[in-house]
Amino acid sequence: HDDALASWVISGGGGSGHGSGRRPHSSVLAEVRRLEGNATSVADVCTAEVSGIGLPVLGVQYVPHIVGEPYPHPGSKPDNIYGPESRQFYARDFPLIRQLGADTLRFRPWDFTSDRQDLFDQMQAAGICKIIPTFQLAKHYVDMLEQDLQQPDTDENSALHKEFSHFTATLLPAKVGYRKVAAWSVDLSLDLSDLLPSATDCSSRPDMASGSGQSFNRYMSLLSVITKWIRPPGYPQVASAAPWMADVPLLVPLDVSRVKQEADWQVSLKMFVRCVQIWEPSVFAQIDKGSSTRLLLSFALPYEVANPYPFQQVISTLANEFRREPSMKAVVMVGSQALRPDPDNAASLIDIDNVADNSTESQQQLTLRDAYKAYTEINGQHQDAFDGFLLDEWQDDWNRGARGPFFLARSNVDEMLDDCLKGGRYSHDTTRCARKVGNGWVYPEYFGQARISSQFMRHCSTPRTRVFPWFSDTEGAGLVPEEAQMVCRRMLPSWNWEAIAGAIFALVLFVQISQNIVKNCSEGDVSDDEDQDEDRAVDSLEGVGYVTIMPQEPQLRGGHIIELHSKRMRTNEEVGWWLHAHLSAQLGILEKQVASEIAAQRAEFTRAARLGGPSSSESDSEASDSGSDADAPILGDEAEILQVAMETVHRRVLEGFANWCLYVMNSPSLDRERLREYADGVIKNSGRSVSRLFAEALLLRVLESLGELILSAPERLSLLYYHIVAESGLPMPEDDHGPAKYIIDYEQLQDGLPQMMHHANPYVKKKMPDGSWQLGLNFDDINESG
Repeated sequence: HDDALASWVISGGGGSGHGSGRRPHSSVLAEVRRLEGNATSVADVCTAEVSGIGLPVLGVQYVPHIVGEPYPHPGSKPDNIYGPESRQFYARDFPLIRQLGADTLRFRPWDFTSDRQDLFDQMQAAGICKIIPTFQLAKHYVDMLEQDLQQPDTDENSALHKEFSHFTATLLPAKVGYRKVAAWSVDLSLDLSDLLPSATDCSSRPDMASGSGQSFNRYMSLLSVITKWIRPPGYPQVASAAPWMADVPLLVPLDVSRVKQEADWQVSLKMFVRCVQIWEPSVFAQIDKGSSTRLLLSFALPYEVANPYPFQQVISTLANEFRREPSMKAVVMVGSQALRPDPDNAASLIDIDNVADNSTESQQQLTLRDAYKAYTEINGQHQDAFDGFLLDEWQDDWNRGARGPFFLARSNVDEMLDDCLKGGRYSHDTTRCARKVGNGWVYPEYFGQARISSQFMRHCSTPRTRVFPWFSDTEGAGLVPEEAQMVCRRMLPSWNWEAIAGAIFALVLFVQISQNIVKNCSEGDVSDDEDQDEDRAVDSLEGVGYVTIMPQEPQLRGGHIIELHSKRMRTNEEVGWWLHAHLSAQLGILEKQVASEIAAQRAEFTRAARLGGPSSSESDSEASDSGSDADAPILGDEAEILQVAMETVHRRVLEGFANWCLYVMNSPSLDRERLREYADGVIKNSGRSVSRLFAEALLLRVLESLGELILSAPERLSLLYYHIVAESGLPMPEDDHGPAKYIIDYEQLQDGLPQMMHHANPYVKKKMPDGSWQLGLNFDDINESG
């Protein structure tokens, strides 16, 4: 089947010239029908008669958007939007598109690895038999910008060569079946707003010294390379890299809406169309009338009736140019918005309904139908200068912003992105993503021929048009008076995955319920008194965890231990994990401070050693004759440096505690001598064990970390620190008593916070959990307790 069809297509049996009337030979048709099981209905299969016709086309740019789908980056790989994951979209959309009278779908660049069989099967079922695939040229243009190249890399191992080969391979007759590749295109357009002023004389190309000239050269060099791969000079005597594509015309995008409507702008546009054929003969070379390169002219039509865009006048001007040069033709793509910002509510959108003549169609549909009517009239007057009419686009793209349907070949990647400052992909943007076209404005996020919405686990769509078929010359043909029905389909995840997830949830729920039943049955009934006794017993449980202080520097290790007690955490493992998490974080910070201080002390020792020579004159002389030895740092004793550094860090960390000891020395509830001893242990800490100094500094840091908001009550922290050191049983200045063990009571450390959470207003009494009425507690009260 695939071989028979491939031989028919490659041999040119299908024909693609507009108006040529060529059809496959009857014997080929007979073989095709036999291979398809004698299926002849276009609703069941795209027959050879239909698929053999290329241009002209009537179609829609089709992208199966979902709410929240991001717009692709020009340098990213193609999104996998045409694979089996979108089969529900196809079943929903294609019958509606076919009702419009469309026979063609234009696609965005697709992922080479995905399977498109579902896509083609649904097209066949709906009777849509022609496609216009798109190659992702923007990605390779971005590569040229980032590498500052004027010509693309065309080596067989280059990304351009590999990806274009993959692209053409996806269009093999065996891959697309009876879907006719009517044409192919790219996703990148020249920026006419910059180039049109230079199109005054075809004798010279755009100036390479300008940014627009460099963009034009990069763009055309890419097009020239890929067209030569398909139709090399001397074809058909010279073999094509993709012979099944050699007779398929290329559509070169031009976003005409980018043209500024200045003086003689239509004349400049006509001149540019004429010049580009002269400047790039390799791209626009005519093999035969049916397969020569066309332009894909994109128009965005503003909705303001007071400022109509001269669409009919523009295509008439271009048709005259095409008539002068019969080898050049074009396909027209038109879009217009269905929604606009509500002038009474800037955050809302309204349908652009034509209520003046009580029409059942929205202003968008009337604008587009007028454009199609103008297209058919001009095309008839100028001997079929145009080869097709496409609608931009099928569904609203909520993240399209102000973009046209193509990326623009500009001077840098940021300009290509053309993002709206405050756009979003989860909602329509109202006043933020407008695009100036002529004298009016357009909002490309509302260009869809079908509105979309998300409902629970479903994506829904309905056509905005009330006329079927849409592509009709008959006024009001098939007019549907009532609103078109909303079509909804379930989207991923599929029923299978949902069933698996539901089964797992049910299993977990069953296990939990079973465990609770077994527990209740085994324990039996418990009286209220027993409940209270059990609660008291539980409250008396206390978890204990401890961590030995083990810094990386061996001299800072003294076997000192910090132990945490908590009734809030019911297991020793939980308490130990909680203490280890806080202690390890503070240990790392403190070690870095000590290391920084060691570096500073080492610098001081080096400086003192260099300046401590016999005389300043000798030192100056030695400094002037300095060599490699003089440049090396002069180190003091490393143990001495560590001692001085640790004493300095210890004084800095515990400076507040020492001042607190001196401040509360006259308190009758505290030991005056011990307070003096502790203050001296900080202020006069010279000669003390570095491991003990490190442990004392770390203890305060751990208290601050575990205390959380109690950090806002420094006097309270100092009191707790005093009691912890006192309860360790070791005098603070002496170090000959072995390792210290510091015990932290977690509930005591955070005492006050629960009361403060319940009632923090110190001027109003409120009933507390214990039943008493008390004034509120704040951090100042907690701090005063210290």
